[in-house]
Amino acid sequence: MMCGCSSILAMSYMFKNGFRLVIPYIDKLKYRVKGGWVGRDVRGALREQLPFAKELDGAFTLGHVLVNRTPVESSFKLALGQTVELVFHRHEPEVLDSPIEVLHVDKYFAAVHKPPSVPVHPVGKFNKNTVVKILRSEHPELFSNGEDLKVAHRLDRLVSGVLILARSSSAASLLQKLMRKNFVEKEYLARVKGTFPEGRLDVRQPVAHLQEDPPIYGVSEEGRSARTMFERESVSADGSQSLVWCRPVTGRSHQIRVHLQWLGNSWG
Repeated sequence: MMCGCSSILAMSYMFKNGFRLVIPYIDKLKYRVKGGWVGRDVRGALREQLPFAKELDGAFTLGHVLVNRTPVESSFKLALGQTVELVFHRHEPEVLDSPIEVLHVDKYFAAVHKPPSVPVHPVGKFNKNTVVKILRSEHPELFSNGEDLKVAHRLDRLVSGVLILARSSSAASLLQKLMRKNFVEKEYLARVKGTFPEGRLDVRQPVAHLQEDPPIYGVSEEGRSARTMFERESVSADGSQSLVWCRPVTGRSHQIRVHLQWLGNSWG
């Protein structure tokens, strides 16, 4: 029996004023209790995992938080190996209604152009409004081999550019290995504030995760080593903005943004 997953996803979207919206739907999250949750109350454990923690109290009232398929109160203490389920009404943030262009497809990989505002894969409040889920809806032929697309590298949600997706686990492992060994080069064109210096700049500053909520990254001696090469492409007539080529040598989270801020030229 065919599941018709692409048809179901296609009915999930609506488009308005240049945005792609997801019709609100009932969703379920499932967790297995491991060491860090043992002995804790279920509400406290879930709050650390969910981007919509404020909705938890209502879920307990409605009996939508279950442990081993039985509704529980917020004070229920968790034990090793239990299964925690949360049933909730999911409202996803909107993204720009920009098409995801398929640039290349072969037996192993699919290359697409990711538009800005769309996350690559489900994260936080985003689930269906992601590159992988939109592709399943609009390009089911990419899944004809019976496997999900594998994310071997990422682009930040607000970044647009070429994204390579693997069509099998073995292809994903190969691409990740090539990236770790620097056989794959990445290049970004960024619009930044101010007049960026001429010539090539080689920035080698450690990047650290300075704050959890909201997440903040910055240069810190306690961070991980990071290196980015920069080269100015052009400057606006009034000098208020510059286009800069950015070539990350390492792959730390948000390192391009952090290194640009360290130079005094944040996103334009």
